[in-house]
Amino acid sequence: MKRIKTKDYFLVTIQFVLLIAYCIVFYKTANNTNIILRIAGIVTSASGFIVVIVAIITLNRNLRAVPTPVENGTLITHGIFSIVRHPIYTGILLVAFGGLVIHFSFALLSIAIALFILFSIKSSYEERMLSEKYNGYKDYRLKTGKLFPFIK
Repeated sequence: MKRIKTKDYFLVTIQFVLLIAYCIVFYKTANNTNIILRIAGIVTSASGFIVVIVAIITLNRNLRAVPTPVENGTLITHGIFSIVRHPIYTGILLVAFGGLVIHFSFALLSIAIALFILFSIKSSYEERMLSEKYNGYKDYRLKTGKLFPFIK
């Protein structure tokens, strides 16, 4: 069984701290935005939630809270994973930026940017391990966007 590294737990802890901070700031800064922005933000956030749920269902037994791949896992390249390599991160970013459209504040913007930076670092770390574990991962990387479609 592959040992989970301290770095895995550190990255996940930062992720949850940022998500909790985002929720607190979102709640504290709630204001009345115009209806168009509110609808756009809700649609973006709802899309993000759907992306996360679809990715979790697609991963099935390969799902893990930490970046280290599951010991007896398989490389998932179908469904939403044929569009982006890290759809859970993509979905969370959509939720965060949708919330930012609803209730803009520099604090929320800072947290959303921090989440993007964290997911860029975390996904690169994860991809090094996936490349070692799965022979087809390097080809998959060339064909599929990392966090957003068409952006490798």
